[in-house]
Amino acid sequence: MVLRLAGVALVALACLCGTAEADSPLPAPTDWRHDLQGVSVMADIAANRVTIRPVDGPAWQIDGWQPGWAVHPAPDGRAVMLSNPGGNLLAGAAPDLTVLRIMEAPGVLRAVVPLSSLANPTRLQRTASQVVWISGGYHWQDDGWAFTTPDGQNWHLTAEGGLSRR
Repeated sequence: MVLRLAGVALVALACLCGTAEADSPLPAPTDWRHDLQGVSVMADIAANRVTIRPVDGPAWQIDGWQPGWAVHPAPDGRAVMLSNPGGNLLAGAAPDLTVLRIMEAPGVLRAVVPLSSLANPTRLQRTASQVVWISGGYHWQDDGWAFTTPDGQNWHLTAEGGLSRR
């Protein structure tokens, strides 16, 4: 009886505290701002855009709201990498699905990276309703963004759109 009550209490506690699961809905869009080493990046829902203020030079915009975790500016703010808005999860594994985009001032699309150029979509790990396409996060290295795919491959994407394994 005591074990049964303890089990019920644990389930009730878990329900009250909430859990974060891979297939949980994303939070509702909000305005946000990040200041990173002199580069300011902010999203405005009402204006439906992201504004980048580089270290030097005029501010520039990207049409469409993006979540903060999906916008990765270069150190000078003259380019940004936009990752999948779902973070490391994709709703599907279509080979031609764009998972990364490079935008540069004044809001020009420089490059797109389809899923098939990083991984075999049929070999990606599945959650209950999605697939995992990237491990960990992104960091600036040399002249571009470095990241790792779930198969252990290390990648480098330059601000000019050059993609290579490292």
